[in-house]
Amino acid sequence: MTFSYLVVINISWLAIFIVSIRSNYLIPAIDVGLMIARQAISLSSSLSSTDLSNNSLPFVSIIVPARNEEKNIKKCLLTLLNQSYTNFEVIAIDDNSTDNTLQIMNEIKNDKRISKRGKVKVLSLTSKPEGWTGKAWASEQGYLESQGNVLLFTDADTCFFNKDAILLAVWYLQNETLDVLTGHAKIDLPDFWSKITIPLWDYFSIILGQNPVEVNKANSSEAYLVGSFFMMRKKVLKLVDGFHSVRAAIKEDVELGLQIKRAGFNMKIVKMDKLYSALWSRDLLTLWHGIARTLSPMSKSRVIANVVSLFFLAVVPFLILPYSLSSSLEIAIQHNQITFNHLTSSIVLILNISSCLMIAIGTAIKNIKNTI
Repeated sequence: MTFSYLVVINISWLAIFIVSIRSNYLIPAIDVGLMIARQAISLSSSLSSTDLSNNSLPFVSIIVPARNEEKNIKKCLLTLLNQSYTNFEVIAIDDNSTDNTLQIMNEIKNDKRISKRGKVKVLSLTSKPEGWTGKAWASEQGYLESQGNVLLFTDADTCFFNKDAILLAVWYLQNETLDVLTGHAKIDLPDFWSKITIPLWDYFSIILGQNPVEVNKANSSEAYLVGSFFMMRKKVLKLVDGFHSVRAAIKEDVELGLQIKRAGFNMKIVKMDKLYSALWSRDLLTLWHGIARTLSPMSKSRVIANVVSLFFLAVVPFLILPYSLSSSLEIAIQHNQITFNHLTSSIVLILNISSCLMIAIGTAIKNIKNTI
């Protein structure tokens, strides 16, 4: 029984790694090291003195919903205002915060030394209609207030550490004739539990229906948007009825992605970990809430199946390792010669150690990648 289980575990992890490596290889990256980056930066130089109404440099409305983000909102807004892209506005929406988020937004808006590069609008929401989630309502208000024909939705805990991030994204959107562009960030892992859980969750996300390779296939029904960065032409959101169509969704970015894909728009997901970072969790509580938000749109039976699978694939190998080790040692001590039981227990121990090593190494690789 243990032997068969460990064989399945090892095969499962090998399959997960293969799918993950394939996904990483096939998904395009917007990277300043690529030729497109140099071309885009060259484009920026040639357009830097261009009038803001020039169609070759579309006006971008950057929409930033925030609730109780006093620790992150300043960095987010400052890195946006420091972008090399010149034709944009920032719409910061305070979603009924109980901390100093709104105050910080207004300070940045009113400081001409900071906000001179781009016009900053601040919206303060104190209530929402029944049937709407807070994030969807805040995003809808930002959309309704926007002036740009290209919209960028991002989170208040993002940091655009590369000043050409918006420029490169706009260039890629236009060059690939896309309607929607969304991109995975470099994920900050601030605490012990995040460093352990999020890398494993990243592997499992493909199993949970978030395979970016499938998203980029026009004939696939799989779709989602990365909540920390999705850029689209304004007409797209208008034609899918804005956020009204996903107003009650806990994962509005996933649901909106599905709506857009079903409507036949050309969307693509890319890697943007060289351009911006995001926080998935800050502590054990927010980590749990993040996982719960991911699972909540699923049926109860699928949630149970996924949680059980995660437990048996990622936790149980470590729980049974002491038993496998003690059993192998006990049989080795009792017999002076190699027996069938000795061989079996040794193979079980090797399989057990192998599964634990794969989990540990896979987690370590993800952590190292996030620190580069």
